[in-house]
Amino acid sequence: MQANIIAAIEAFDAWAQPWTLLDDVMARPTLTSADRELVQKVWQEAGDARHWSHGDGARDTGLALQKHFPWLTERARDQLVRAASYEWRRVSAHRQDGKMELKLKRPFHLHLDVLETDDRIPSMHMRVSVGMQQFGHRFDYRGSLWFDCYVWDAFASGLASIEETAAELVDMGGRFVLRLGLESGASLISLRLEHVDMSGAVCVLAHRSLIDLDDLAYVRRQVTQFDRWW
Repeated sequence: MQANIIAAIEAFDAWAQPWTLLDDVMARPTLTSADRELVQKVWQEAGDARHWSHGDGARDTGLALQKHFPWLTERARDQLVRAASYEWRRVSAHRQDGKMELKLKRPFHLHLDVLETDDRIPSMHMRVSVGMQQFGHRFDYRGSLWFDCYVWDAFASGLASIEETAAELVDMGGRFVLRLGLESGASLISLRLEHVDMSGAVCVLAHRSLIDLDDLAYVRRQVTQFDRWW
């Protein structure tokens, strides 16, 4: 199984289009469905923002691949690092050219910041920070989630007509739901974050409140300023 994966990675040579490495490997007829699942895990590790956001990204990524997937050959690791470095440079260029983040300061603090992107199913891996303060208590969340770019588009478009249909931004795992809509003629904003671990334990963070026209316009403006790359 691993030999087929290694051969597929080492065979990639379309460096004029390095972003096609994953698609090229996944399309190899010699791979089984189990192989492809493993390739996805390897690629996720290669593109993990923790390796590329500071220090020597290529070295750190190579060491991480060697640690988590010791069966990879040196050439296969080099191929993966090279392709992942292109992806990270592309995301970094978008960060410099535009605003690939969403920041809300009211009625609660919300910061969504792009860590990496996936062109195959246009989506974004985003760092998520939430801060809520109510009645002298403060609640915070820090994590990362994947968002479908077309769901983001629908949310941005829906903000212009929440009087007709509520606008919702939901992550690909269904754990994050940001909603703006009407209830009994009043504009409401709500945010819900839910995490369920392997044991079945559930952790929920939620906020729901009225939102006035000024704050609604502020949210719309912040979403509009987000730099779409797709």
